[in-house]
Amino acid sequence: VVVNNIKLLDKKGGKSDRLKYYSRANKVGLIRVSDAIIAGKKQDVVTDLAKDKLESFNAAVVDEQLVAQTEVALTEAILSSKAASASFVFVLGGTGVAKSDVAADVVREMSDKSLDGLVDAMRHYSLDRSGVAMVSDLAAGLVDETVVITIPGSSTGAEESLDALLPFVFHIKKMILG
Repeated sequence: VVVNNIKLLDKKGGKSDRLKYYSRANKVGLIRVSDAIIAGKKQDVVTDLAKDKLESFNAAVVDEQLVAQTEVALTEAILSSKAASASFVFVLGGTGVAKSDVAADVVREMSDKSLDGLVDAMRHYSLDRSGVAMVSDLAAGLVDETVVITIPGSSTGAEESLDALLPFVFHIKKMILG
């Protein structure tokens, strides 16, 4: 049997289909958790990195905060981002293994529903590259209808985690709102 002259008439999916995930603007909050930055001991390059990546996928940063590594400060910051109408809140930093790293614990405590698939995606993506997320305590969940995701505070960890999630994470908004 010989098959000749095959012609593709229509195609859906693949890389060109990614546009549907960010064709609508998404409002996001960025919360940088770092005592070292607050104390002036370290420069913050991660917030700008995250902002640039998110804006390249049509996301509008509606709230940006720098907070101390405390449960109270982070909880208030997440609630503030929600009040600013952020559909997605990215918590940058506070994901290490030290006792002071409380970001994942706060997100898990506040979440109505866990979004473990997002954590899996970040970890798998990192393992194929630098492996940085292997030692991060990551969490993602729904706080009411707001998606809250912890992202490592290192440049490499943040970049890999965002690369793993974007633009596909924005599909959650459509799933929630219908």
